[in-house]
Amino acid sequence: MSGWWRDNRAWLAALPVAAAVGAGASAYQVRTFWWESGMHRQVAAPAPGEPAGLTERYRDGQGETSRTLSVRLLGIDPAPADAAAADPAPPDPTPPDPAPPDPGPAGGAPGAAAYRVRLEFSARPDQELRPCRIAVLGADGSRYEAEPGLSPCLPEDHPGPSASVIEGDPRGHVEPGEERPATWQVAPVIQTAAAARIVAVRVWFGYPEYVELRAEP
Repeated sequence: MSGWWRDNRAWLAALPVAAAVGAGASAYQVRTFWWESGMHRQVAAPAPGEPAGLTERYRDGQGETSRTLSVRLLGIDPAPADAAAADPAPPDPTPPDPAPPDPGPAGGAPGAAAYRVRLEFSARPDQELRPCRIAVLGADGSRYEAEPGLSPCLPEDHPGPSASVIEGDPRGHVEPGEERPATWQVAPVIQTAAAARIVAVRVWFGYPEYVELRAEP
C-alpha cells in the first residue's frame, strides 16, 4: 500500500457514510418542502351543509400560537362572469389536484364562468384569521382560487385582529371599530372555466392543511 493510500484510508472509508447521510438529509429537505408547499392534509370534510372545524398551529412574530374556527358552505350560485377576476391556483404536487385549465383573462372573457360562494364563519373575535384562501374545486380536480386581497374569509369592515408579523409585534391588536363578530358571512365571486362543474369548496390558511366543503349534489 502506497503512503498516500495508507495516510488517507480512514477518510476514504468514511466517504460512503458521508454520501449516504448527505443524500438522506437532501431527501428530507425535499420532502419537507413538498409537504409544506401544497394542500396535502384534509382536516375536515363534513356532509353538505354541515360546518367544518379547524384548529391550526402556526408561528407569528410572538412565536408558536394557534387559530380555531368553523366554516359552513351556505351555497354556490352562478354569477356574471365579469363579477370576478381570479387566477387559477398553481398545480398541487399531489393528486387529485392537477393544474387547472386556464380560465382566460379577467373581465368575463369568452369561455369563462363565475360562481358566488356563500360561506358562514364562526370564531372568537380574538382569533387571527389572515391570510385565508378560498377555492372552488371542479369535478375533474381543477382548482380555481378567489382573489386573495386582504382576506376573502373576513368581513371587510370588521376583519378582526391584525397579524403579528415581525418579531415583537403585539398579537391580537384590533383597531377601534374593527372588532369582528363571532359569526359572519362572506360571498366571494370566483371565476372558472365555462365547462367547470363545481363540486366542492376548499378553505385554508397555511399549507399543508385544508378543509373541504362538499356542494349539495
